[in-house]
Amino acid sequence: MQVFINPLVAVLPEHEHLFAEHGCGKKGDPKECEEGGVITPLPKEFYPLALTPEMDDKWESFVKSNVKTTSATT
Repeated sequence: MQVFINPLVAVLPEHEHLFAEHGCGKKGDPKECEEGGVITPLPKEFYPLALTPEMDDKWESFVKSNVKTTSATT
């Protein structure tokens, strides 16, 4: 899947949470930025959740029990 992002929309404050990844380091090897550098460090509230396999299983169980599916007809 390809996603095209409009830079004029992406820079709006209400969308800043969508790009929560460290911006320092080489491409493909992002690392946390340091205070006082050229690039502002990622705020802690934007860090991804630390998910466990148990959390994944609980979520999958919740979805299966609460989402109605329909069978495809040919």
